[in-house]
Amino acid sequence: MLLNCFKSLRVQIGLAIFIIFLLLAGTLGYTLYALNLRQHDYLILNLTGQLRVISQTITEQSLNYTLQAPDSFDKYDRDLKSYWPNLKKQIDQYEKITHALESRVIDAELGGHGSHSKIQCTWDDRSRLQMDIAAADWKRFKKGLDQKIGINVNEPQLTHAAEYISQNGDKLVRSSEHLAIAFERMMEDKLNFIRMFQWIAAGIASVFLILIFATLQNLVFKPLKTTIKGFNQIANGNFNHQLPVTQRNEIGQMVLEFNRLTERLNSMFRLTDRINQGKKLEETLQFVYEEFQTFVPFDWVGVFFMSPDNQHFLLERLFSPEVTTLKEGDSFDARLGSFAKIQDKPLAFSYSSLSSQSHISSQSNNIDIAFKNNNLNSAVYLPLLG
Repeated sequence: MLLNCFKSLRVQIGLAIFIIFLLLAGTLGYTLYALNLRQHDYLILNLTGQLRVISQTITEQSLNYTLQAPDSFDKYDRDLKSYWPNLKKQIDQYEKITHALESRVIDAELGGHGSHSKIQCTWDDRSRLQMDIAAADWKRFKKGLDQKIGINVNEPQLTHAAEYISQNGDKLVRSSEHLAIAFERMMEDKLNFIRMFQWIAAGIASVFLILIFATLQNLVFKPLKTTIKGFNQIANGNFNHQLPVTQRNEIGQMVLEFNRLTERLNSMFRLTDRINQGKKLEETLQFVYEEFQTFVPFDWVGVFFMSPDNQHFLLERLFSPEVTTLKEGDSFDARLGSFAKIQDKPLAFSYSSLSSQSHISSQSNNIDIAFKNNNLNSAVYLPLLG
């Protein structure tokens, strides 16, 4: 039985396993990609956290500075060496982080280590909107602060700058906090999406596993169970039983071949039984002709006996549904044709390339010529012992 490619169990099971492999590989690949992005997200959260800390720090320091404003040149010179460098450093860091987040391109050194390359950020609309608001708040704050500091950065007006920060620092703190909250929500949404994706992938994989199990149940286990029951009947001697061929796959092919085997075994037992039932040689030959069709289809069957002088074979009995010139009592030379090669074991001969030579008198008792003249192009000789 020729199997359709897609009806083959090997193809079906292999395709199902391949789909599950692709599903698992895709899930693993996306999960690794998402986890890699999570590392970037943690860096972004770190940067937004720095903005919040810087805004709180400069606000608190400025409040303290205004409470202890310098009243002499020495104190101003002291603050110029301590408060001013610290304030400038934090403002520069805030500016750098804000610019990086606004442009959505974060350099490697900004994260404090060089383990990652430049990061291209992908944010949702809410985070981008909040980032634009935070950047605008910082630009306004920075513009006002620069005006208070003055043109000469070597002699900045620290008291005016501290007062400005004290008055407007809370707005910057709130802006930084809103930005951090927006990013935190974005990260939570991403994490929830990863969880949902994994649940969906697990659900799809479970469905495929159920389908594979159902397919195995219907195409493998159930037919095998039926086949085993049939085997038990045949093992108990019921060779007439034929297994149902319900599938056009490897199991169906196996069942079909097994049915052929049992059919032949049943034919052999039926042949033996019918031979034992035959009372005459003619009946036995007819039984042989009918039952042997399952094994070797043929058109003619006959029994030859050796003459007492061992020179001729005599056709004792024959059976054929076709009309032939062969008849009981015909004698054939034991030294000509196939009879000259007969041994104590079965032999097969072909006469398809033999030309008709019945007109030659010296060959008229050649069994090969006789078979050829009756359109019998091959023969199988089975010696009868006893």
